[in-house]
Amino acid sequence: MSSRDEILSQLKMLLREDKSRYYIIRTDVCNCFESIPHDKLFESLEGNNLLDVKSKSLLRGLIRKEFEAKNLRPLVPTLQTGIPRGCAISSLLSEFYLSKIDEVIKRFLPGVLFLGRYVDDMVLVIHPDIRDEYHKSIDWYIEELKEIYSQKGLTIHTPSDGLGKCYMYDSANAIDLDFNLLGYNIHIGNENRDSLLFSLSQDKLKSITNRIDKSFSTFDNMIDIVGFDVAAHYLFDALHVLTCNINLYNVKKGVKVGIFYSNQLLDNKRNLSYLDGQLSRNIGRLSLSSKTSIAIADRAVLEDRLKRKLALLSFTKGFDYPHKRYKVKKQRLRTIKSSWV
Repeated sequence: MSSRDEILSQLKMLLREDKSRYYIIRTDVCNCFESIPHDKLFESLEGNNLLDVKSKSLLRGLIRKEFEAKNLRPLVPTLQTGIPRGCAISSLLSEFYLSKIDEVIKRFLPGVLFLGRYVDDMVLVIHPDIRDEYHKSIDWYIEELKEIYSQKGLTIHTPSDGLGKCYMYDSANAIDLDFNLLGYNIHIGNENRDSLLFSLSQDKLKSITNRIDKSFSTFDNMIDIVGFDVAAHYLFDALHVLTCNINLYNVKKGVKVGIFYSNQLLDNKRNLSYLDGQLSRNIGRLSLSSKTSIAIADRAVLEDRLKRKLALLSFTKGFDYPHKRYKVKKQRLRTIKSSWV
């Protein structure tokens, strides 16, 4: 499976350089994990030479017994379907199954220039044949995709289902390109087709804003329980994790994440200014005046000192080169993330 950044980087390059007429289809699979039919999954596994007979037999038993028992069917009532979420082998099996569908799409749908799929989210860039006798409409492609997935026991979201999870675009139409994909909003203005802009999606902005708010509310709740120093240490760590960049260790050793490394394709720096504004708003509202665990004489001094230190933090500074780093231990990071839930 391609990484999120690989898919988005390739798509960004295509949209910048492609001057031909193109279609874009962005959709996903309905209840993907819960819908994968066991019999068709077994058929696909039979053709895999990397697994020996015993391994295939063990997988069949696991899927038929353990998986079936764990699938309580709140979403898909059909028996003998589904693999449970949160299980490492489930991710491998779903990726294997969906990759076979990718091969069918590339083989049988004409003009598919790019197919990017991350888990069950997918985007296609298609060059339609402009000759009348061979031309296929974007609706034709949607119907063909539906049929391909249906043959594999799966359903994709389409414009007709009314859920707003399928986006279609024809560059021949005089409208803006505007859709969300994997945490980004991707926009090209109709008046200027060279105005490609990658912004953070509204959901992503909301998620980060909520984490800022929860960091401050957790700090406020902690003060009278564990003391100012411990609470302030938590707040500094939490906000540094949000505004800076960190290295992951153990299983993901060497992987960098953070405001820059998790959003490297961001063009719209106004998103960062907005987040800095949300941070400043919380800093401005911070008050120690009612905290009984702090001596009355010390409250104003500690509050002013804390606000001045917090004012040095910035999403913009963390994003810009040299991409400010911050060290945090694994257990500490886990504690911080749990406070955001």
